[in-house]
Amino acid sequence: MAQSHLRTQSTRTAPNSPAAVRFVAATVALSGVMLLAQTYLLRFGYLHRLDALAPLSYLGMTRLIRLSLGFALLYVSLNLSRRRLVAWVAATLLATTTIIVEVVARVPLPDMSFMAFTLIILLLSAKQFYVRSEPANLRRALLYSGITLGIALVYGSIGFVLLDTRDFAREITPGQAVVSAVEQTFLLGNPELIPRTRDARWFVDSLSLVGLLSLGFVAINLFRPLREGLTHPLEVRQAERIIRKYGRSSQDYFKLWPAKRYSFAPQHDAVVAYGVHGQVALAFEDPIGSAAGIVTSYEAFDSYCRLRGYIPAYLNTWPGHTAAYEALGYRVVQIGQTGLVNLEKFVTETVKSKALAYVERRFARDSYQLVTHKPPHTAQYLQELRNISDDWLGIPGRREEGFSLGYFDRDYLGDCEVFCLVSADGRTVAFANLLPTVGPDHGDVSLDMMRHRLDAPNSSMDALFILTMKELHSRGHTVFNLGLAALSGLALVPDKQLEEHVMASMYERFNQIFSFKGLRAFKEKFDPDWEPRFLAYRGLPTDLLRVALAYSALSKVGPESLQD
Repeated sequence: MAQSHLRTQSTRTAPNSPAAVRFVAATVALSGVMLLAQTYLLRFGYLHRLDALAPLSYLGMTRLIRLSLGFALLYVSLNLSRRRLVAWVAATLLATTTIIVEVVARVPLPDMSFMAFTLIILLLSAKQFYVRSEPANLRRALLYSGITLGIALVYGSIGFVLLDTRDFAREITPGQAVVSAVEQTFLLGNPELIPRTRDARWFVDSLSLVGLLSLGFVAINLFRPLREGLTHPLEVRQAERIIRKYGRSSQDYFKLWPAKRYSFAPQHDAVVAYGVHGQVALAFEDPIGSAAGIVTSYEAFDSYCRLRGYIPAYLNTWPGHTAAYEALGYRVVQIGQTGLVNLEKFVTETVKSKALAYVERRFARDSYQLVTHKPPHTAQYLQELRNISDDWLGIPGRREEGFSLGYFDRDYLGDCEVFCLVSADGRTVAFANLLPTVGPDHGDVSLDMMRHRLDAPNSSMDALFILTMKELHSRGHTVFNLGLAALSGLALVPDKQLEEHVMASMYERFNQIFSFKGLRAFKEKFDPDWEPRFLAYRGLPTDLLRVALAYSALSKVGPESLQD
């Protein structure tokens, strides 16, 4: 369930200084390296006199503790760079523990100075670390590790008592057995307890393995980010209420598409619909809601992503929103253009062009016609559409996609009006479904799935679009949304950013693989007005690849989503 109550925090309370975070992480890593170097290179003769006062070998214990703390600091430094709050807490505790150990051991002051400096740096930079970890994972890790370590200590204590004289060549009292079990489980070792037999060596190694696995389990789970729970039905209804009240485009329907999560403005008068993959939270289009709610929803979603260590991104954003993203420090890059057809101009001028007029005359001569089917649909009719869809999916390069597009689903199509191109003998050769209306005045209409049979006549989709747009115009609609032509129009962008240069190059160099120009050419036939669409994301230019991979993953439709 999305945690909307966390989203009221303003991003202004979450400092964002990448340089400071990198400096802290590097300082902690260096302190770990120095601690390891000191453990191996420095002599600790001043510790020998303390051996008689400690139940364990003080010299050996101090070396092993410092060694463990050094490796722990290196591991924690990796998670500090991701702003993990628990990593900051762990690093602070490790640095403090190291200083205490060195003070007790009377380590010379110069050898302690860098660790003291590290602790000061950590304390001064506390506000830079706010990404939360998954508490359920941590509790589970601690519980399981505690049980495992408890069993290991009992197992070890009994084992040392039973394997004393023959396997270790010495008498081991119950008290010594407990101490030895602690030493071996926590990888401290005891040079005075030497295994003499194969069974003893196996026993000692098994204790070390159990301790290592338990500590590793805690370390891994300690830094896991908060998980996204399932979207609660109440949140879906609340998002639908907002979208139906403030919807402005036919594409808003996909904000209610399965697998979406919702981030609400503090007053619950605006919503961001997004999906999460890896460390990317990808919103579909801009926030939707009241003017005041949209302003606060930017910061609410941004703050929410910061707390969880996500890279926030908005796909398919409109030109009027770019200034708001830039004010938050996002990178805004054009990713293509959306074609919007003026239906009045289309029926009075565009359809009379030589190419479209020829297509319309040819299909009219062969007695093809447009047939519309409004819901509810019969099972037999939906099966016919399924057969056509399967034909279309058999074409190389075709596949079902979700997130920002529809896929064949009986329940989904059951709510849609379907436009079919039907031959003289009543056979449907192509179909497209009209996106359901979700707003009071969504401003445009759009088709979603466009499928045809393998043996459909050439230009069948052209004919279907021509007849559909004329029909929609007759119903009073004014704008037909052709959807995004990815990467198109980038050559005309002035002062292109690095990402836009790369995408413009892809448009030219990889057209044969992805058919970017083919999609643009198909839509260009209908003489649309082209409007730019953008991707807004927080991060470095290299993070664009992570956003692209997240979109690809979120768009995949698994077998469980394809209902028969």
